[in-house]
Amino acid sequence: MPEALHPVVAQVLPVAVFLLAITVTAEIAQLAGVFDVAAHAMARRARHRVLLLWLTFAALAVACTIVLSLDTTAVLLTPVGLAIAQQTGIAPMPFALTTLWIANTGSLLLPVSNLTNLLAVHRFEDLGADHGDYVRTAALPAVTAIVVTLVLIAVLQRRSLRGTYAVDPPAAPHDRVLLVVAAVTCLAIGPLFAVGLEPAAVSVASATVLLAALLWRAPGLLREVRAPWLMTGAFLVVAGLLRAA
Repeated sequence: MPEALHPVVAQVLPVAVFLLAITVTAEIAQLAGVFDVAAHAMARRARHRVLLLWLTFAALAVACTIVLSLDTTAVLLTPVGLAIAQQTGIAPMPFALTTLWIANTGSLLLPVSNLTNLLAVHRFEDLGADHGDYVRTAALPAVTAIVVTLVLIAVLQRRSLRGTYAVDPPAAPHDRVLLVVAAVTCLAIGPLFAVGLEPAAVSVASATVLLAALLWRAPGLLREVRAPWLMTGAFLVVAGLLRAA
């Protein structure tokens, strides 16, 4: 029995490790102010045009979904979009829809964008394909899904996306060193995922770097880092049963 389970554990465990590590990475990036600063920078550079602000925010949502997974976009970026909308006095619905819908339809391109993708990569490997084959196969459907989603939101929310806003939201104060380390780490892991490095290894390395930076610069925030232990355990059980079936 243990020998029969070994291939299942070898395939499912790295995905669970990735889930834990990438969530910790995203949580610390949020605490460091990466998403907050990015969103505020967009509001300042959108020339007070609601449509341009929404498009730049949508680009951030797409990037977060592809690189940091759909959970990051849905859980961490949604409050940022709503806060920016509130502070600028514009309708929040386009931003809420963007984060929630892109979190789903934008999670096809890279294996790390969605846990289901990581399991699919193992099937690709069973067929003699590799990481690059997955990306090439998913590229057109992924781009199509993202474009169709954004066009649909633009049409449905066209009235809310008209006009301008007068207020530039103030940026919240953040530890500059921690912010820079977190931002550089988030920017670095995207290309590392894209070139096909082991997602679990990359995410563990990023989480380790950010945990060390947080312990150095703001140890009091460690208690606010919430690792998804329950979700990871449930994923291990369900994925293991599916792979063993």
